[in-house]
Amino acid sequence: TPDQQSYFLQHAADRIFRPGSLILSPASDEGTVFFIISGQACISVRAPSGEDASHTNLGEGEVFGELAAIDGRRQSTAARAVTEVRL
Repeated sequence: TPDQQSYFLQHAADRIFRPGSLILSPASDEGTVFFIISGQACISVRAPSGEDASHTNLGEGEVFGELAAIDGRRQSTAARAVTEVRL
């Protein structure tokens, strides 16, 4: 709805990350939802051994960080800019 869009725009912060920059670290207690406006980010999940267990690249129009924002738990993923990313 227009009211929801207005609310999100009032609370949004426009941020740009250079390629290779860490956007979000695992175990962060930042309850932020990230919307990718442009660019590409790699989202990875770490195994208990500390190695990447899985990863995926997300691009324009995609979202990450929503689970921690919903359930209030710490982030379980890391996000790193693959290209310049505008959030």
